[in-house]
Amino acid sequence: MGQIVKYSDILLSALLSGWYSDVAIALIEKAIGTLAAGLWSPTPPPPVLTIRDAEMRQRCADLLSAPGYYDRVILGAPTILEDRMRRKVPFDLLAQLIPNSTDQIGENLVNKLFSPKKPMLSISNDEKLRLAFYKMLVGVVSYLRNYAHHRLDANVEWSWAWSTVGLVDRLLADIDSCI
Repeated sequence: MGQIVKYSDILLSALLSGWYSDVAIALIEKAIGTLAAGLWSPTPPPPVLTIRDAEMRQRCADLLSAPGYYDRVILGAPTILEDRMRRKVPFDLLAQLIPNSTDQIGENLVNKLFSPKKPMLSISNDEKLRLAFYKMLVGVVSYLRNYAHHRLDANVEWSWAWSTVGLVDRLLADIDSCI
């Protein structure tokens, strides 16, 4: 019966002996592909950027596609997040928690709905995970929302706007899954 020879054995022999014949090159190309065959792209393809949340997509995708003024995206994304938090709780319950509707915003809203110790809405039974999620929400409404609501900034870069949408998009999915 014949002996089975693996590509790796032939390749190793060819490399160690200095024998770089067409056979060895053909075996290497067969094993790893070639640029000419298009198996390896000479340049990586551009990333596919996706906004999963329908409302976020409807309200921000056009702003990300427009030239400049990306501060509008950073203004819109946290507003969508706040609105989603409010809509997740029945109106009468929200009115009991925060009677004055002008106070149903920002950190106050996050504190009432997502307090790690006694949350109205919970992402997990794990208190440490609830605390981390709570901190993320407070950060978004305090750092992103508040700054954008009080200043116009025509120098906001597209990548910063897209990163904000990506973060808020993920938080929206998490809020939708809260119980």
